[in-house]
Amino acid sequence: MTLLKGIYSAGLSVLKEDLSLDEEKTIKHHEHLIDEGLDGTFFFGSTGQGQLISITEKKSLISKLSHNKYKDRFYLGTGVNSLRDNVDLINHAFNNGFDTFLIMPPAYYVNNSHEGVYAFYANIIQKFPKIKIILYNFQKLSQYLFTPQAVEKLVRDFPQAIRGCKDSSYNLYETLQIPEFSMLPGSETKLLHGLQKGANGIISAVTNVTHSLARKVYDDFQNGKEQTVNKK
Repeated sequence: MTLLKGIYSAGLSVLKEDLSLDEEKTIKHHEHLIDEGLDGTFFFGSTGQGQLISITEKKSLISKLSHNKYKDRFYLGTGVNSLRDNVDLINHAFNNGFDTFLIMPPAYYVNNSHEGVYAFYANIIQKFPKIKIILYNFQKLSQYLFTPQAVEKLVRDFPQAIRGCKDSSYNLYETLQIPEFSMLPGSETKLLHGLQKGANGIISAVTNVTHSLARKVYDDFQNGKEQTVNKK
């Protein structure tokens, strides 16, 4: 079964005056997005300042999310540079009932190889056999571009773990077709075209604001209706 379908937000994080994470306002914002019609939200991706918020703050917020009414529609980004920090966060999340993660390869260094990125995910899966991973393809931030062949190898070797891709480099969503694999471009500008090409929806930063427009485009496509707001 395809893991994710629909309209998701790369949710933002709200900071206090002292630049610490405002847990209450961050959670309320994500709740509001779901109340307004989104299928789910992601915490601590690039829009959520995932590389800049401390591990301690992330753990504290994850603990609070575990008691939230929308827990099953909240997803976590853990793609930080340290493999051990990723493992630490994922372990804490599993202990709080979460099993699905948006994970970007280690960023900053420009010589990431396919072999190195493969080993990064393989190490995580070895430690968490029941994990579900959404690959985060965003060369601009990670300095690594997933190729179709790299994704296919990960899915072939770890079919229960590698379950989808957020494609913010846009080199995969038009052509990569893997059964029961969620393909979700990272922009509303790719939403309708992606759906026409077989994608499953979007995970987008801009849906923090324009969620109702994306929701209507998606629903009208699914219901075979004329598109009236896509150009807007």
